[in-house]
Amino acid sequence: LEGLLNLVTIKPKLTLNASRVVRNGDLALLYSDWTITGTNPDGSTLSLDVKPTHVARLQADGTWCVVIDDPSVGAS
Repeated sequence: LEGLLNLVTIKPKLTLNASRVVRNGDLALLYSDWTITGTNPDGSTLSLDVKPTHVARLQADGTWCVVIDDPSVGAS
């Protein structure tokens, strides 16, 4: 909860660049790049690039549900 509160505090702007989807039947591997920018409490600018990978499964009702979320792919 603390991490979420910290994120809200910086008034983030999230930019998503969906780069690739690989689908096999009812499973899909989703690659994307996120940039999160905001302002720290001291007024300095924060910018964070995230390269997550997600696995989604097609549901019986036709919607997709993320079943694996790896937000740290590409992080060192």
